[in-house]
Amino acid sequence: MANTKVLLVSSNGDYGATVYEDFMKTGELLPEHLWEKSWTEQKSFTYELHDDMLDEDTSFDYTAYRFGDIDPEFIEFINANFPEYREHTNFYII
Repeated sequence: MANTKVLLVSSNGDYGATVYEDFMKTGELLPEHLWEKSWTEQKSFTYELHDDMLDEDTSFDYTAYRFGDIDPEFIEFINANFPEYREHTNFYII
């Protein structure tokens, strides 16, 4: 993977990565747009959402990173061996 784009998603509270993944399933978010905004401005952002089903606001923070070639087996290793915090903070290859 040349020029690997990574989006790091977290939250100040709980379940930031889970919130991101849930809204990704709805098609409301485009990870490429989030990555581009963060990369272009070279800073982290907070994405705020309103969950109509729960009638509550929720949010997650995101930051774009770019790396050189990363062996896909290394990514699998990280995901398989460090699952403890992935509900709160996780990375996504864009």
